[in-house]
Amino acid sequence: MECEIISEDKACKVVIDTSILIASLWKGKERVIISPLVIFETIFTLESFYKVPQKEIKELMLPILKIKGLRLSNKEPFKEALDIYAAKKNLSFT
Repeated sequence: MECEIISEDKACKVVIDTSILIASLWKGKERVIISPLVIFETIFTLESFYKVPQKEIKELMLPILKIKGLRLSNKEPFKEALDIYAAKKNLSFT
């Protein structure tokens, strides 16, 4: 799958193969910075809109947090919070 990245000034347009980008992120060759809000919103959407069970959300999110090239202010508290979240029924992640 290809993806277009356009710079803010729209002067530069680059087409990249997303599978290559993802592989580079897993290896830590490339980096992407995300806000903790992205994690919260993803979990909230999986839980509230898609009705994904808490344990399954943990199973889906942990591999994402293990991506070497993923820069998040601090991954460890998220991993610990997912453990608690999956263990306690009716506990909101947010």
